[in-house]
Amino acid sequence: MEVCSMRLLVAALALLASITAVGAVDFSNPKAVVEALYAPYFQPTDGFDYSLLDDDPYISTRLKALYLKDQEEAAGDIGRIDFDPYINGQDFQVSDLAVSDPVYAGGKALVHATFKNFESAQDMGYLLVNEGGAWKIDN
Repeated sequence: MEVCSMRLLVAALALLASITAVGAVDFSNPKAVVEALYAPYFQPTDGFDYSLLDDDPYISTRLKALYLKDQEEAAGDIGRIDFDPYINGQDFQVSDLAVSDPVYAGGKALVHATFKNFESAQDMGYLLVNEGGAWKIDN
């Protein structure tokens, strides 16, 4: 029971931290949105489980619908995405995060995040759309 209580406490603290962090995000800045998305990966690894990441505040309505469709079609099995798409893997030890300034075109913004995951270089490109005055990751 003691281990279970400790895990619940850690999960509750992580949830509280993520709620507080989301409130502080500048959604008028695409770069800030991508930086906020990666913030939980810099918590101690025993305090963050990417499968529990609440990315809803950061993703567009369209992308959210695609994720939900994948879950429905999987019918309880693993869907098409069986890894963490934000780090391009399942396990993580993220370091050296750099997020580019946005490039704007056609009402959208492109932001790159580069980092190392277990010393493997990653370059992730994010296309963001503006929904109601808030930039959201759409692809």
